[in-house]
Amino acid sequence: MNIGAPEKRGALYFALGLFALTVVFIYLSYDYTPGVRLFPLMVGYTGLILCTLDLIGLTDTGLGRIIDSVFSGKAAEKAGEEIGKAPPKSAPELSRQLIAMGWMVGLTIGIYIVGFMAVVPVYVFSSMLFQGKKSVKQCAYTAVGATAFIWVMFEFLLRYELYRGIFAE
Repeated sequence: MNIGAPEKRGALYFALGLFALTVVFIYLSYDYTPGVRLFPLMVGYTGLILCTLDLIGLTDTGLGRIIDSVFSGKAAEKAGEEIGKAPPKSAPELSRQLIAMGWMVGLTIGIYIVGFMAVVPVYVFSSMLFQGKKSVKQCAYTAVGATAFIWVMFEFLLRYELYRGIFAE
């Protein structure tokens, strides 16, 4: 199966679109002062690497099958079978990708309006509950843990003040 196969077209268009948006995001980040643009550039270049891996994972090459197998979270169909020999899988449905993109857009809008520390626990909790179908208890523990990790990492250790939202300015 090649990258132009009909079942991979939706994933290909999505990955290319996301790649283009990430390049624009990186370009616009350079308008900020050096101290401010550090975090957006880290996010942008990380996104660019992930988009590139996604595009390679869509190819029908040995490396593409390995990347697809590693990032899909599924082992080879038969025990002992080499990852490079696994039969190619079809790409996820476009609707699932658009839903995932919608969650990220919601996260971004929430961060813009009320800031990181207010949105992260809500996002983690609700995405795990509705998308991941996890228990309320597990969602709550993970949301608290993720929020604590972000606060300790950025605010406490790195002394990097996270964005507080448009209402805090």
